[in-house]
Amino acid sequence: MKNTLLLKTIILTLVLSSYSMVKAQYDPNQDLDGDGIINSIDLDDDNDGIPDLLESPPSNTVVNGTFTGTSAPWVLGTGWVFNSGGGNVRIETDNVSNRDLRQTVNNLNRTNGTIALTMRLGAQDGSNAAGSTASLQVILNGTVYATINNGTTRSTATNNITITLANGATSNFTPYTTAVATGYTFQTFTINIPYNSPGTADLIFRATTVLDDWTLDDIAIPAFIEDTDGDGIPNYQDLDSDNDGCLDAMEGDENVAYSMLVAAAPGLTVGTGSTAPNQNLCSTGACVDAQGVPVVVNAGGAADIGSDQGQGIGDSKNNAVIACYCYKPVVTAGTALNTPYGITALGRAGANSGNWPMVRKGAWTALEAKTKGFVPNRLTSTQISAIPAANLVEGMMVYNTTLDCLQVNTNGTASGWACFNTQTCPTN
Repeated sequence: MKNTLLLKTIILTLVLSSYSMVKAQYDPNQDLDGDGIINSIDLDDDNDGIPDLLESPPSNTVVNGTFTGTSAPWVLGTGWVFNSGGGNVRIETDNVSNRDLRQTVNNLNRTNGTIALTMRLGAQDGSNAAGSTASLQVILNGTVYATINNGTTRSTATNNITITLANGATSNFTPYTTAVATGYTFQTFTINIPYNSPGTADLIFRATTVLDDWTLDDIAIPAFIEDTDGDGIPNYQDLDSDNDGCLDAMEGDENVAYSMLVAAAPGLTVGTGSTAPNQNLCSTGACVDAQGVPVVVNAGGAADIGSDQGQGIGDSKNNAVIACYCYKPVVTAGTALNTPYGITALGRAGANSGNWPMVRKGAWTALEAKTKGFVPNRLTSTQISAIPAANLVEGMMVYNTTLDCLQVNTNGTASGWACFNTQTCPTN
């Protein structure tokens, strides 16, 4: 992974995306991967070595928060109107109370315990004069988290637009004055709301006005909801995000080997449809760093290639590529390597017959025939066991008809037979 900013608390730079709806529930105080670090501060919730923000980049779970072309699906209470020219909504009706702008928002449980509600707010004075007021409450799931007020004073020395926060909310809102300009005066800010559940709730902006007015635009709540395979598990908690049968830990961009995989914590799964086992890179606190990222893919780790934290996406979201198989191209650039071993039916092996197989560059083994397939000796497990120990040689190869696999002897002893039935890329 290269130059990835691993931030789990985000003031949103809005990126509109269209992803599958997530069904699975999420508890930010849970430790899904069993590494001793709760989800809300764990940078890798499923311990596949790929940081959460790469697997499921935040997308806006508020629908049409930019009011592009229409106000739908927002429900505009009496007094609120859609301003097609400005691409926003506003309330300029005088002397009204508790007029709601409302939307039912989903995936609120996919925000890591804090809802970062961002908006662009405009305030305008009635007749551009002092003496009038307006208020705007921000309500989520029936709880008031902020009340924004337009006070009566109109002076460049006095901030008449202020905010009162409640129920644990925080904000980067800065009080400001409307006296410096005619019409609306704007500020974009974020209200951080502590929130765990439910996943679906009403977001309401409740206006009370005398003569002063409000306008809203660019409303956003970032949520981590990308679900590539549509199995109801977001990528950052899915051990096989693209359901291709190859684990995300193996399909990241670093050199993870099968021997590095371990059984995942019980809360994690590859999801419906995947044939891969429920495995990742760590299921305890002994093999992750302080931020919950497996050390094997961190700087200096056995699989590391980038001297940084975690691994990149690789092919974990691409079901057209199964990276558990070997897709490494032969290396023929620079000083091309000879192919040292081959079996041919064409009668041309050796330096005097075209220098075959050395002429085939960049491979371990070359097999050649025009009309014949290559068939090694076919033996049963019993027959293989009967081979005298003195005749066993490291590298001896047979096809085991009992186990239906190609067997190679790895050490020249009776215990050295290994089935080669998993396609992969050796790293040494």
